[in-house]
Amino acid sequence: MLARRVLSLFLAAATLARGGAAQEEGDSRPLISGVPDRISDGDTLSLLGSRIRLRGVDAPELAQTCLDASGSAYSCGEVSRDALRAKVGDSSIDCRQEDQDQYGRVVAVCYLPLPDGSSLDLNGWLVQQGLAVAYRVFTRDYVADEDAAREAGRGLWAGEFQMPADFRRFGPAADLSGATPDASAGSEANGAAPEDLGTVDYDGGAYDGVYEGVAYDGEWNASAPASSAGMDWSGATGSTADEQELPADAVGDPQGEQPAAAAEGGGGGGSSSACDIKGNISASGDRIYHVPGSPAYDSTVIDQSSGERWFCSAAEAEAAGWRAPRGS
Repeated sequence: MLARRVLSLFLAAATLARGGAAQEEGDSRPLISGVPDRISDGDTLSLLGSRIRLRGVDAPELAQTCLDASGSAYSCGEVSRDALRAKVGDSSIDCRQEDQDQYGRVVAVCYLPLPDGSSLDLNGWLVQQGLAVAYRVFTRDYVADEDAAREAGRGLWAGEFQMPADFRRFGPAADLSGATPDASAGSEANGAAPEDLGTVDYDGGAYDGVYEGVAYDGEWNASAPASSAGMDWSGATGSTADEQELPADAVGDPQGEQPAAAAEGGGGGGSSSACDIKGNISASGDRIYHVPGSPAYDSTVIDQSSGERWFCSAAEAEAAGWRAPRGS
């Protein structure tokens, strides 16, 4: 009887170690619990007023398009977000804070309590289902989950997709063929940095942009510039910070980053220098475009990860569903 009791306690402890969020003695890490106020995308949510970035995972951006097994395009960013929303529903979750990034977002592992008393690691679940990829620079906890999802052809791995960091940095790929990391490359193909890379400043809060300028061409080459070809870029991380705008010069964060074409005046992945009309989405969901010289133009920051974009003309913006500011 005593042996059985000891075994039960051991199994319970093992469950907590893998997926539970119960406060352990001496664990001073903040625990935020409640029903999410908002799930912005597949790796970002708001809970009790705190903006939370899920640690160690990277989900497709809301504006991102992927190809399924049949080669048909679908909105993979929305699929990832909607799957997380459906999984959580109106349940209360527990988010264990691991860190805080330089923009005030809580970096956390979030758990969904289950009926049997255990807890599901939502970060890991997203990767297991192929709804996100493992982001190895801060943890390798989800590498095995990604490998399993890739081998099983689940979610993103069923078809072709552009790495979220690549999408944020360079905009949509003209051709997704070859964009998905080759399974033969193993777990090092997606964001696996060498231990001595020397650019990780996690304790300093640099959750975003820690691979700036580092290329991957079969092996990590810190001296080679990153390019948009294939899977060379494992750059900036991060996602929408809800309605709050971040500084335009925020290094490595998508709120301050534009695809290369947009940064040079191009928009929406185009190459024309005239594509400088900002397609903003307000906190209330209104799609409003701002032309150069208009009152709100300079203060408007485009976040392509939340569906905002650049346009080459007012007519193009209006055709896509955006409108001019009222009174303009």
